[in-house]
Amino acid sequence: MLRRLALILLVLLTDLPPGPPSLEAGRHEERSRGDSEVSRPGRVPPTPPPPAGAAPAPHPGLPAPPPPTPRPSDEPVTKPPVPGRPIPPPRIIALDPERGQPGQELTLRLKGLHLSGAGVVIDHPGVRVRNVIPKGQTELEVRLVISLQAAPGRSDVTVRTPGGEHTARRAFTVEPAPARPRADFVPDQVIALLRADTPGAVAALVADLERRHGLRLLERHDLPAIAGVLVLFQIPDGRPVSQLVRDLTADPRVFLAQPNHLFRGAAAAYNDPHAAIQYGPVKIRAPDVHPLSLGQGVRVALIDTAVDEGHPDLEGQIAGRADFVGTPLTSPLQLRHGTALAGVIAAIPNNGIGIYGIAPQAHLLALRALEPDPATPREIVGTSVRLARALDHALQRRARVINLSLGGPRDRLLTLLLDRAAADGIAVVAAAGNAGPQGMPLFPAALPSVLAVTATDARDHLYPEASRGEEVALAAPGVEIYTTAPGGGFAFAHGTSLAAAHVSGVLALLLAKSPDASGRALRAALEETARDLGPPGKDSLFGSGLVDACRALRRLSREKVECPPLEPERRAGQEAR
Repeated sequence: MLRRLALILLVLLTDLPPGPPSLEAGRHEERSRGDSEVSRPGRVPPTPPPPAGAAPAPHPGLPAPPPPTPRPSDEPVTKPPVPGRPIPPPRIIALDPERGQPGQELTLRLKGLHLSGAGVVIDHPGVRVRNVIPKGQTELEVRLVISLQAAPGRSDVTVRTPGGEHTARRAFTVEPAPARPRADFVPDQVIALLRADTPGAVAALVADLERRHGLRLLERHDLPAIAGVLVLFQIPDGRPVSQLVRDLTADPRVFLAQPNHLFRGAAAAYNDPHAAIQYGPVKIRAPDVHPLSLGQGVRVALIDTAVDEGHPDLEGQIAGRADFVGTPLTSPLQLRHGTALAGVIAAIPNNGIGIYGIAPQAHLLALRALEPDPATPREIVGTSVRLARALDHALQRRARVINLSLGGPRDRLLTLLLDRAAADGIAVVAAAGNAGPQGMPLFPAALPSVLAVTATDARDHLYPEASRGEEVALAAPGVEIYTTAPGGGFAFAHGTSLAAAHVSGVLALLLAKSPDASGRALRAALEETARDLGPPGKDSLFGSGLVDACRALRRLSREKVECPPLEPERRAGQEAR
């Protein structure tokens, strides 16, 4: 019985699977790496290791992991620097462009770095890095922008490696920023000219224009001289002025739409007090005319800044005044330009002080339409609206001469008023401008109906800053002109503004003797008797030449006028004229 049980147990033990190998056996197998493990009956061969770079096999019973996302073909595979191995020196292979202005973008291409972009230092006081774009394993593209505060000049853009071991340089030039063009209109305003109608109809039309075009009424003024109503709107939402001009022009109820233009004049600048005092009237021979004419009763509209009416040499000389600016007078700058021109035209003679004017008995209308520019106090500025109101006022007051020592862009509204002045026989005088040799006379000097006047000095040389062009009609003194100044003083001033005032004074002398003369006749008398200063005949520098009050009066007046001989250096070549 025992023998049978032992035999059964032996059979059972023989059928069992082999157990796990011992630790010692495993070590022995690892050492021998023979095929005995595979050939040994009853053993499972070990799983071979996965090839290099392959994903590990999933564990039995778990879901397979998703396949790896393929790397984009254009993404560089960069290798970090090997410790202890020096970083290759960088090279600048391109800098485009190699010169630029503040705000401009540049592209810098680098080669020779371990390019992750991290740690690369771009050094230049005027540029900053906008972004870095890898271009392969050894190339970078760096986008730079020139700082708005960059100082003009030539210097190096320097590239340094992260550790600072190597640098590369490329010369770069920062150019001066271009001068911003000065605005020639008020940016958030638009003008509409309406035909005069009943007050109720105009009010309803203005309200409808506000609603339909999204505007806000700022000012409304009647312009009887051209039978119109001037309406100034504000554009509250930042739309371009040009868009509103187009929209209003398309409205059949609007006669004219335009920007509210800006007009500027160079404020009188005070110069060396040792210049020859008041040579201007003598140069144009006004004293030779004064025994016959002092401009008695001729209305001269001076559209300019305010005038210091309390000046001892101007007291009682202002026959009328109007203010189209409306701001309080708190600074002498608000009076300087107009006061200087008023003294040239109408300063009181023979009062024992100061100077004398070209036409001291003219009736001067001081129409304030200009004021100092807050951004550039040496300049004065006015708008289309203010100048239109001043011109309309001058026409309504029947001025015979209008002085406009200012300039700006061509203006349709003001052209309507100036055309009306020409049709009424009014002489309009404008400064040619102080824009220098490359500058052309601006509006209104460029209008054919306006006398554009340039400036000369005591030796009949052209004022260096005077504008030039075929529109220039006449020349008159405008350099180192001794004239009235705010606060009861006197000072020297220069510019084509002063020259225009001389011509306005001469026109008053002529009109006092020939009150029926038309604007065309007055112009012809001045141009045909002017003393030629440049090439023979009319030219773009001096026009027809230096105005001569005595010769012009002799040409225009029915009375006999004796003009003393010219100084010897000017006599030659003038007798035939």
